[in-house]
Amino acid sequence: MRARQLNPVVLLVMTGIVACSGKISEIDSSGGEGGGESGGEGGDEGGGSDEGGGDGDDGGDDDTPVAALDDAFCTVHVTGDTRAVWTVLATASDPQGADTLELVVDDGVVLMQGGSEVARYALNCVVADLSRADCSGTFSAPGDGTSCDDAPTYAVMVEAVDEDGNRGASSSLTGRVE
Repeated sequence: MRARQLNPVVLLVMTGIVACSGKISEIDSSGGEGGGESGGEGGDEGGGSDEGGGDGDDGGDDDTPVAALDDAFCTVHVTGDTRAVWTVLATASDPQGADTLELVVDDGVVLMQGGSEVARYALNCVVADLSRADCSGTFSAPGDGTSCDDAPTYAVMVEAVDEDGNRGASSSLTGRVE
């Protein structure tokens, strides 16, 4: 008799575990127990497929800042000593809010030539509103620092960093002479 009383309870507990394991696999992509693995990757009623295919990759990208390079140009200044100065203009945002972005990224401007990194310079950001920050960087032109003739041979990209250390990079943009 006692065995008959436990069976419905055991069945109820097992049903609860199986039902909960489906919920766990939708929330936690680590797989959990064996029941979560078999139900989580197969036919999850479509819930998991709406979030993108690669669970491991998408989890890290959710907190990554987004950087967009707007312009990168070189200008020759002839007041006093002749000098060439690069100006980089960009915007940055973060899924957790622009107020979580680092305002100064010491190595946030990346200057490249021929596909290789040449130098890094500071990127300074000012939070415009909670959705974005306006960023800029200025630095002397490489070489003797007096000419912008080779500006189109350089590519520039920017990297934004948030308070958690997540780093997001922009696409590269070919420099221009202004």
